[in-house]
Amino acid sequence: MQQMPRWDAMTWPEIQTLLAKNPLVVLATGSIEQHGPHLPLATDVLIPTGLADRTAGKLREEERRRTVLLPPLAYTYAPESNGWPGTLNLDGETLTRVAADLARELARMGVAEVLLLNGHMESQPFLWEGMRLGRDSHTRIRMVNWWDLVPASVLAAQFDDASPGWTVEHAGPVETSVLWALYPSQVRKDCLPDDPAPGRPPYRKIPLEPESLPPSGSFAPTGTASADIGDALCEAVVGQLCRLTREVL
Repeated sequence: MQQMPRWDAMTWPEIQTLLAKNPLVVLATGSIEQHGPHLPLATDVLIPTGLADRTAGKLREEERRRTVLLPPLAYTYAPESNGWPGTLNLDGETLTRVAADLARELARMGVAEVLLLNGHMESQPFLWEGMRLGRDSHTRIRMVNWWDLVPASVLAAQFDDASPGWTVEHAGPVETSVLWALYPSQVRKDCLPDDPAPGRPPYRKIPLEPESLPPSGSFAPTGTASADIGDALCEAVVGQLCRLTREVL
C-alpha cells in the first residue's frame, strides 16, 4: 500500500522544505478501546490511518508530496468501553487540552491547512473544541469522521439494506469489513461475534445499564462482514478524501 509521507520519519530540513509548499497536514484520531474479540484495540486508529494511506495512493505525485501524516492521536475519551479490559482513557478536559496544544504547535510552525481524520465517535466535541482554542487566525482546520463519507446508497447496496446503523456500529459489520480490507491480518476471523444488536433508547444515561452492553463488546452481528465489502466502502471514502485534498491543495 502506498503510504502518505510521515511527519515523524522526516528530518527537520525535510520538514522545513515541506512547510514551504503549504502542505495539508493530516492527523488520524482514534482510540485504544475494546473492539470485541475479533478486532484489535487500535481499530479506531488503524482505520483512518489506512484510509489516509489509500488516499495518498490515489493522488498525483506532486499532490502526495504536499500531504503529510502526523503520528496518530490514539488516546482519547472512551468510557463506554470501560467494562472490558484494555481500554485506555483520557478525560474530556485532558483531550481538549492535548488537541489545543497540537493546534498551537502546528500554528507556531506556520501550518495553514489541517485535516483531522477521525475514527472514534465519542472524542469529536473535545477534539473540535481543542483545535478551535489552539488555532491562530491563519490556520484552517477541517475535521471529518470517516463514516460520514460513506454514502447511504453505498452502505445500503453492500448490506442489502440490512446495515444495523451507525448508532450500534462498534466492532460491527462495517468496522470489521473496513479493517479487513485495510489490514486483513488484524481481523481474528475465527472469533467473529454474532451478538444481536442491543436495544438502546434514544438518549444516553449515566450509569450505563449492563443489559444495554453486549457481552462480546461488538454492538452488532458481524456475519455479513467481508473484505470485499470493506474495499467498496473504502473506495467511496477515499474518493471523497481525494476531492477534499485537492480542494485544499
